[in-house]
Amino acid sequence: MKTVVDDAVVTLRRDFSEADRVIELLTCRHGRVSAFAAKAKSSQKRFAGGIELGSWLKVWLRPRAYGLWRLEKVEVMDGFPQLRKSLEATAKAMYALELCREICQEGEPMGGIFSLLMRLMKNLQQAPAAVAPLIKFELAMLSYAGWSPRLHSCERCHAQVLGQSVMASLPEGVICMSCSTQAKEQLVLSKETLEVFWGLQRQSKLKQLPNERQILEMRLFLDKLWFFHLGKELKARAFMDEIAT
Repeated sequence: MKTVVDDAVVTLRRDFSEADRVIELLTCRHGRVSAFAAKAKSSQKRFAGGIELGSWLKVWLRPRAYGLWRLEKVEVMDGFPQLRKSLEATAKAMYALELCREICQEGEPMGGIFSLLMRLMKNLQQAPAAVAPLIKFELAMLSYAGWSPRLHSCERCHAQVLGQSVMASLPEGVICMSCSTQAKEQLVLSKETLEVFWGLQRQSKLKQLPNERQILEMRLFLDKLWFFHLGKELKARAFMDEIAT
């Protein structure tokens, strides 16, 4: 088959032999791709410094009808070197990459998700401690998967809830306090947290940064929501907690 050229980010790599590697890529036009990189550890001409997790690459790929694609060569567009100097930023980036591996599908165009991921990498490089960019990315991934929670109205009575505290009602979204006896989850989102969360879901620019309480409430909500849909806690999520302690 003819070689295709695409933009991609490395989401995972693993050794296949002493010289070869299997590379997981999120590409713009071909979705998630598993590719065989022959002599990846030794070929400086084809892969020089290019197969690092999270790197933005231009890739030359040869599709195959069955099995792995073949990665012929790469050109590094941005390796995000400053991001890698922060353990906190690296942990967040690894978490985002793991979400991509779980959610994105092979063969589906991923230009929108790819752009969001590159924006997240750039934001983490500039502000490693920032939490809003990662939450924005997670909410966008939930929307892509068809799992976007309803945050602006009660899941039970459909009343508008912005401006008041609510209870989590996973996986649908939230319910008002009047309907709270029907909530299985006992997670409360304050009205301030809900306002921030709703703004992030709409990908709006925040007027002010969320405080520790708001971050904790949003993080608990997202962790429970991801666990519901994926049935597991991601390894990189546990690593984020280790870094924070």
